[in-house]
Amino acid sequence: TEAQQSLIENTLPLIASNETNWPPIDFTIAGKPQGYSIDLLNIVAQMTGLTIKYNNGFTWVEFVDKFKNGEIDILHSIMKIEENANLGVFSDPFLSLPFAVVTQDGVGPITNISELNNKRVAIPKGWSIIKMIQQHFPQIEVVEYLSTLDTLKAVKEKEVFATLDNSIVLHYTAKQYFIENLQFHETIDYSPIQIESGLSMVMQPKNAPLVEIINLAIKNITPAQFQALRDKWFSHGQKSAPEIVQGTVPYKQLIEIAATPNLQKKLNVQKIDGVERFVYVTPMGHAASQNEYFAIV
Repeated sequence: TEAQQSLIENTLPLIASNETNWPPIDFTIAGKPQGYSIDLLNIVAQMTGLTIKYNNGFTWVEFVDKFKNGEIDILHSIMKIEENANLGVFSDPFLSLPFAVVTQDGVGPITNISELNNKRVAIPKGWSIIKMIQQHFPQIEVVEYLSTLDTLKAVKEKEVFATLDNSIVLHYTAKQYFIENLQFHETIDYSPIQIESGLSMVMQPKNAPLVEIINLAIKNITPAQFQALRDKWFSHGQKSAPEIVQGTVPYKQLIEIAATPNLQKKLNVQKIDGVERFVYVTPMGHAASQNEYFAIV
């Protein structure tokens, strides 16, 4: 409408959250926003004429606080559930992502959430599903970690029995960081409750008219555009990662050196694919509690 067009023309650039480590949905590569949700927001911006800029380098909990304080305008890739209802005005869901449980390899099939009773389960800090688990399944001991990567490491190191997150994110992260010998339990019954897996955007109540515009844009994204997003980010479906994932470090040895400070900032001889190579790794900076590194092989 004319009123909506006028609103768009008079709206300053909107600042949206951008996590660093939730691939393939919302992450960064060398500080550049990446992921399904980022691409979708960019499509919305192109369709509406809104300008959307991204703020990264913070944890999810910090982003929620920044949103509550009015420091960012759009918090996205968030479930619209009772625990989040008071945050603001939610858009229509733009993506549905099933959850999965991950354990060490060799654990028998887990098909009901109650099978995690009396066990330690890692979940990224601030995830809205935490309150639901604590309320409805109090016998599960929830242990909060900073990121999905940290939860998978906790499973690998036997700090916890399992982790719970969106399936594709768990697969992508495990692939990205060469975390192996894990078992993915994809079909979980959460009775007597239902876990909503739809992801939405949320804005402050004063921006409700902008949410209406965003909803119109989402409804008018073509099937071909949605298919292109799926082909780019979910080429092997939503329950497995492709052989090569964006942002993946090419060699496991680089991950190991990044975790070993005394091997950094100097030449190391590493056997890679059966060939001895010189490797140099140095930290570059700090983002959301995770260092980025520069490597030469």
